[in-house]
Amino acid sequence: METVLFDTHAYIKKLEASGIAHAQAEAHSEALAEAFRGGVATKSDLKDVEVVLRSDMQKMETGLRNDMQKMESGLRNDMQKMETGLRNDMQKLETGLRNDMQKLENIFRSEFNSLLKWTIPLIVGLFAAQTAFFARMIH
Repeated sequence: METVLFDTHAYIKKLEASGIAHAQAEAHSEALAEAFRGGVATKSDLKDVEVVLRSDMQKMETGLRNDMQKMESGLRNDMQKMETGLRNDMQKLETGLRNDMQKLENIFRSEFNSLLKWTIPLIVGLFAAQTAFFARMIH
């Protein structure tokens, strides 16, 4: 920042020459001098601030991109774990269903065999009774 040289005496004289009272001219001069004491930003000062701001923005952008990549990677890992978990659960479910189906098949076979044990002698007996009945009718 540059300090601006300001001739308060010349400024007061110009204000008085244009019809402004001495007290008011002094007040204006003091206010303006106080404003200049803080310094005035030059184009070079503004350029320096711009460079710093651009650098900060670039760092922030890089940080955000890195954070987003980490987040994406984390999400992909989480999704992979979920997929693996679901596949394992589905495989367990399939195995359980196959076991249940095998048990049911064994039960049905057992019941079917039990029915055959009773049905075959019954059919043979009915056939024998029918044959005997027809044989008697013929004789």
